Formats: sequence, structure tokens, C-alpha cells
Amino acid sequence: MEFPLLKPRNVNDMLFSMAKGIIIFVSLIVLTSRTAHAYLDPGTGSMIMQAVAGLILTATFTFKLWFGKLKKLFAKKDKSAPDNEK
Repeated sequence: MEFPLLKPRNVNDMLFSMAKGIIIFVSLIVLTSRTAHAYLDPGTGSMIMQAVAGLILTATFTFKLWFGKLKKLFAKKDKSAPDNEK
């Protein structure tokens, strides 16, 4: 039995699956939360959203950077380059 979500075909599928998982996780937390007897002003929610957006963007760009370096490391050498051997 194969699970298609566990085997993404490319980077975009993987990022989409990760984003979908995060949205489901956050939705479950919000929908199953209990009453908190505390006050959070609107600025706190904005600050939390900025922190989450920053974390997601940082993780995305870091992954793309590492993936690009890894891809370049394992890329085949171009054989059409002239050799300097005589």
C-alpha cells in the first residue's frame, strides 16, 4: 500500500503538502481549543502572524538554497567544455 502524500513528485508538491499539513494542524488546534481567561490585544495576533510568515518564508528559502547547492553538487559535468590536455 503506497501513500501518495508521503512520496512527492517534485519540490512544489512537497511544499504544497507541507503547507496543507500546517493548515490542517493549525485548524485543529484552533477548533479544539478551550476557553482561555486571558486578554490578547489585536497587536498580538498580528505579531504572531508575522512570526509565522517569517518562519515559513525562511524555511522555504533555506530549503531552496540547500536544494540548489545539493543539485549543483551532484549535477553531471558538461563534457563539451574544451580540455587543456595535450
